Amino acid sequence: MKRILLKSLSAEVETRLKDEITSGRLHPGSSISIADLAEQFGTSVTPVRDAVHKLASIGFVNVLPRKEIRVASLDRRKLRHVFDIRIALEGLAIREATKYIPGAALERAGQTLDQAEAKYASSADIADLLPHDSLIHDLIVEHCDNEMLITLMRGFHDLSSWAQQTVIRFEPLAVAKALPEHKQILAAMRARDAARAEKALREHLESSLERALAHLTE
Repeated sequence: MKRILLKSLSAEVETRLKDEITSGRLHPGSSISIADLAEQFGTSVTPVRDAVHKLASIGFVNVLPRKEIRVASLDRRKLRHVFDIRIALEGLAIREATKYIPGAALERAGQTLDQAEAKYASSADIADLLPHDSLIHDLIVEHCDNEMLITLMRGFHDLSSWAQQTVIRFEPLAVAKALPEHKQILAAMRARDAARAEKALREHLESSLERALAHLTE
């Protein structure tokens, strides 16, 4: 019973620490102290150490010589790999979602994007667009009707979020530039044109990648 409890605590620490990284609150290169995190989370060092080792195994942190731990960064190569996988997985998912997503859900998405666009036009505040930046991508996952694919995409979600935050950090206006691209994807889905929807999605993700690559070194 104690081992189960410890494992659950380690998983909770992993989730919280990963959220700090993917949200950008912990910047790439930031030093991580296991003792400080244990104090912050109110735990012993053991679950924090376990969480850090798990995050290191999937690329979110680097364990350096002398046990120094730093938040990993997304270089050009790693970012390309993330987007290559996103294009492959979401491309497959959108072909399915375009067939199955209810018309009412598409209508609501269109209204939401139109309202966000109008609000941004009057305020010029990116904060008005941020809550809706993943709307189309979430719809694709929710309605692709392929459970194995959904599992793969959700398992990849954290790396995708991290990549997206990297894009936004370097190019804050990326969210505004992505809005018309999202609306093109939605228009193709509303027309039930899976090929056009996949093409629009690929072009959007490739554009998002290029917006970040412009600011990254090798």
